[in-house]
Amino acid sequence: MNNQRSEDILEFVQKCIRQNGIAPSVREIMQAVGVRSTSTVHRYLHQLEKDGKLQIDSAKKRAIFVSSSVPEGIPVISGIRENSETLDECNIIRYYDFLSEVKHKHPLFAFCLESEYPEFAFLRGDMLIAEKNDIQQYGKITVFLNDSGELKLTDRELPGGYRAVGTVVSAIRHF
Repeated sequence: MNNQRSEDILEFVQKCIRQNGIAPSVREIMQAVGVRSTSTVHRYLHQLEKDGKLQIDSAKKRAIFVSSSVPEGIPVISGIRENSETLDECNIIRYYDFLSEVKHKHPLFAFCLESEYPEFAFLRGDMLIAEKNDIQQYGKITVFLNDSGELKLTDRELPGGYRAVGTVVSAIRHF
């Protein structure tokens, strides 16, 4: 088996789980790494499972789990690069362990504030946890992003040039 292809498959699975909260399908893996058959992808997945890098529940679809060697927690983003998605690997600087009793429909991400928002009692340096989505929800604090990678918070609509990327679900302040 091709070691590089095996690593490519593992990286793709990790990326999908981090960004989407769910493993990719075998066909998605096949397309992403340029393999021509689903049986070849299955062989690689089973080899990765033998090597202890993945766990697969064959009774369920998309039931691929990455071993504990993969960073766990919420991705902390910073310096969002132009023409990239919020949770792209190039924007993630580390992972933050965050336990929550609440289940969210979309992946979570974290970021540290670079300015104060007194209207929400947020201080510079506070870490905010947001649920990724592109819809502003009435009465909730929405995270907006402009083309130059600048994040803004508001519970109102922002003028053009900004797009919604998430809704704040928690704030953390270290003393």
